[in-house]
Amino acid sequence: MAYRRKDSYIRAMKAMFRDPWFWLIAALAVALRVWHLLHAMGSPTFLAPAVDPLWYHQAAERVAHGAYGPWPLFRAPLYPILLGWTYKPVANDLLWARILNILLQTAALAVVYSTARDYFGTLAARIASLFFAVNGMLIFFSGETLSTSLEVLLGALCAQSVLALSKSQTPRHAALAGVIWGLAAITRPNFLLVAPVALLFALRRQSLTRSGAAALAALLLPILPVTIANFSLGGEPVLIATQGGVNFWIGNNPSADGITSTLPGADRFWTMEQAKELADRTSGRDLAPGALSDFYYEKGRNYVSEHPLDALKLMVRKSSLFFNRFEVSNNKHISYFAAQTPGLLILILLNFALLLPFAVTGLWAAQRSESRLLWSLVLVYALSVILFFIASRFRMPVVPWLTVLAGAGVAAMLKLRGARLAISAMAAVVVLLLTLSNPYRAHEAPESSARYMEGNAYLALANYDSAQVCFREAANNPELRKLATLNLGVAQQRAKHENEARFTYLKLLRDFPDYAPAFNNLGSACEAVKDTVSALDAYRRAIALDPAMSDAKENLAKLLLELGKHKLRWGDSWGAQVPLKESIAVLPTASGYYHLAVAHGQSMEYDQGVEALAHALELDPSYDPAVTLKRQLELALTGVKVPRPEIK
Repeated sequence: MAYRRKDSYIRAMKAMFRDPWFWLIAALAVALRVWHLLHAMGSPTFLAPAVDPLWYHQAAERVAHGAYGPWPLFRAPLYPILLGWTYKPVANDLLWARILNILLQTAALAVVYSTARDYFGTLAARIASLFFAVNGMLIFFSGETLSTSLEVLLGALCAQSVLALSKSQTPRHAALAGVIWGLAAITRPNFLLVAPVALLFALRRQSLTRSGAAALAALLLPILPVTIANFSLGGEPVLIATQGGVNFWIGNNPSADGITSTLPGADRFWTMEQAKELADRTSGRDLAPGALSDFYYEKGRNYVSEHPLDALKLMVRKSSLFFNRFEVSNNKHISYFAAQTPGLLILILLNFALLLPFAVTGLWAAQRSESRLLWSLVLVYALSVILFFIASRFRMPVVPWLTVLAGAGVAAMLKLRGARLAISAMAAVVVLLLTLSNPYRAHEAPESSARYMEGNAYLALANYDSAQVCFREAANNPELRKLATLNLGVAQQRAKHENEARFTYLKLLRDFPDYAPAFNNLGSACEAVKDTVSALDAYRRAIALDPAMSDAKENLAKLLLELGKHKLRWGDSWGAQVPLKESIAVLPTASGYYHLAVAHGQSMEYDQGVEALAHALELDPSYDPAVTLKRQLELALTGVKVPRPEIK
């Protein structure tokens, strides 16, 4: 089909709106996503997201209140900004986050249809949009507070813009393509690695200078404000976000398998705080976010350079897993949660297993430059993911490109006859078999991990009975036993069943006697039933096992402070000094030093009292009891009678 330069977008849109098949397919797409949404609402994770969905939700809440940081940014900002703007009029309703995703995917469907129609014909457009509509992974991600739906829309627009640029080399088309790719980059930075290849592929040599300059300037237009804000507000020269370094190390280390997002040296459910603690300990410095990312990038590069053969084998493994029907869970157990929507597991099989065979035949059977351009985008984007590690949501941006290619492939095959049809069919079957194969025996994690996530969600929603059921089931998995049993005790505590919680923690410590969090939680349970001696012992043992455990330090310091205050109220100033001194030794606080100053004063140890008071004001110059006591001491020196210091 010849490319229509004049008003091509408008004409394509008009043709799309006049096609009843488009409306039927769009209605099917929306219906399937609403069907999933209705069933996803029954899961506790719908209202209590965790891991990355929780991060995006919290970032959007900050945006809704006018806070766009913290800077430098950890993740690309466009989706949190869009979600935050959605939250403003609807009071942070998580239902609207999913509705936004459905709207974004519906818009992406329209772009897929118009792109396929413009370059491969109406039949290809209908087939491509149908593939998009029934894609189970797209349906699944429409129910998650993740940037995937926006990435898919921008991916579709990126393909459309670069195809248009390949036909019309004007600076206007180049600028439009640049802006779209720039917006995609501040949604998922992988697009930034693909953009130069896409733009160079689309531009002919004679138009490269002028249009290339326009494309580059437009590409930087959405990115530079983020970079400037990162530097001016965050103090570091970070282009978009600081997440890349730790992801690179996860995907390139001696224990990496290409799909498991495990950080070496950290817990299975690690946090960025743990990642920073490990890096600070290794480097001997307090690393800022940008420096932290650089640290992990360097570790990954060192592994690749020192173990090139192992790194190459890992790259081959990741390449195979990228182009495979196996869906790699990242935040949520895909098969477990997808099974809660009837029919969705079947539709999930229609992702790469359906798209790749027909997309390959589209490259051969259609024999168009547009097919080669789209496949170039797919391969370069795949490389940008393979350099890190594979997860289903990381590869979803190529789905619009593959659906257009697959639509073109099926439409072309329907016109073939004889040997060409046989060759195309054989090629599709070969690719299908390769896609369905599982040479590395990749498999989903046990469903107990999903039950553990549900338990945490029920815990956040204060449904403690359901949380306990989930944690007990999750504890049957040896890999999750410690964490699930620990959180079982937490659920029991929050349900005010402290004695049950104590029994749970003691049982856990019999099996894992060096587990510091269990001692800390045991201390909390003992404290709740007024068993102060056991609580103190448990907190001290937790700190002995993990001297950096801030929760145990805070709990111990607080309990010791309360003991000291209790003795002061009973007039035992000498006895109060013992727990108060230990409290500030564990965790110095203004309140601890203030009450120690009071204890010294009541024991006639005025110099020590003045010194302790000075420490209190040094830690918190606005701490009212210390400020008042200092003023009273000054008045006392002039002979004015002052009241006894308060025990706060």
